[in-house]
Amino acid sequence: MSITLRPTALLAALLIAQAAQAAHAATNDVQANFGVINPLPFSHSLANNFTATAPGVFTDSLGYSVSDATAVTTSSGAVYNFYDDYLFTMPSTGGSLTASAVSLSLGNIIGINNLQARLYSTANGLTTGAAPGIVSAWSTPTSVGGTTITMTSFGQAVTLQSGVTYALEVRGQVVGAGGNYGGSFLVQSAVPEASGGSLALAGLSVVWLLASRRRKQ
Repeated sequence: MSITLRPTALLAALLIAQAAQAAHAATNDVQANFGVINPLPFSHSLANNFTATAPGVFTDSLGYSVSDATAVTTSSGAVYNFYDDYLFTMPSTGGSLTASAVSLSLGNIIGINNLQARLYSTANGLTTGAAPGIVSAWSTPTSVGGTTITMTSFGQAVTLQSGVTYALEVRGQVVGAGGNYGGSFLVQSAVPEASGGSLALAGLSVVWLLASRRRKQ
């Protein structure tokens, strides 16, 4: 039995396929999986660089492609076209986490807007939506010097359970010719006192990223 599609039916099928593709949400890109982090304390950087390969399409440091066509738009109107995950598993002891990240944005010319971070258990897999097992909800971006620099961090140390695998997730919207973010996270066996050191490290990370990018150019 053969099936013949009329031109109008074929056009409709193509439009439906394109609509389905456009509706596909941004995916989780695993930037690192550190496995069981032992001994504590454990610290590591958070960093990624995005380069535009076509209008609204970007390739990151690991070769993942993110696109405006698959961006997620929240109820508040904020747009996110990448979700980066940093995975780690706690050893047989619990602990606490502090984390921060910073990005530079020059309007819609170059940079990353709406930079945020959150933490959740991966027992139910990775997700860009409302994650089950959420430990710390999306942080609030803080603009410094207008809209030039955005810093995001957890307001206080987050408690971690022994033997649990967590996803420290960073999201944002890459715009223009591309952009980058830098940051750090620290897992300790005890809850630390409040400190601005994590944000300072994040600032140094993004400065290093920008200097590295200029050298490559």
